Amino acid sequence: MKNPIHLTLLALLAIATCHGAIAQNDAGQGAGIAQMGRSPEAAALLFREEWNSLPLAQPITQEHLSNQDLSLHLYGDINGIRKSAHPTENYTYTGETITNWGLTLSDPEAYWNLT
Repeated sequence: MKNPIHLTLLALLAIATCHGAIAQNDAGQGAGIAQMGRSPEAAALLFREEWNSLPLAQPITQEHLSNQDLSLHLYGDINGIRKSAHPTENYTYTGETITNWGLTLSDPEAYWNLT
């Protein structure tokens, strides 16, 4: 005779596996969004930023934004965040940070409801 605990665990595993497969199938077809009355569509681009072509600088500052209508917010180890400059691209480099860091951009003239 098999142990009832083993049979119970096996039944729970089978139920969880079947439920996961059904959930993945629904998610793959977008059924969840359609059932909520919304159509699946791509979100609109809020803004685009490309760093300007000023020379390399560390730390990165507001003046390195090509769109000065945006605000640059730096968090944590900001002295290690560098604005790099190459002939074909400008980007941030954080290889010298030794602790956590963060960088965000915002548009102080706009508010977006991201729900």
